[in-house]
Amino acid sequence: MPAPVTPVATASSFSGTASVAIQNYSFIPASITVTPGTTVTWTNLDPVYHTVTSVEPSPVSFNSPVLHQGDTFQFTFNQTGDYTYICNIHPFMRGTVTVAM
Repeated sequence: MPAPVTPVATASSFSGTASVAIQNYSFIPASITVTPGTTVTWTNLDPVYHTVTSVEPSPVSFNSPVLHQGDTFQFTFNQTGDYTYICNIHPFMRGTVTVAM
């Protein structure tokens, strides 16, 4: 019987957990792809305040409190689709989470 194949995560594909840094007025990485059930953690590394706020047409909305330097926000993505988000304080900051099987 052949050994089971274990999927390998790539730089743009995660399962379980994923991290996004908020640094230099950017979400890094700006776009990630995850599987359903993945929890994404954003960490504010900037000395200024930021938020992580979904924008329409995201399948499910989410909105962090104001994040101070060192603060984190987590959201678990259970529904497939494309989630676009911004910082409400600096709306030019944009990111995307794609949830796919």
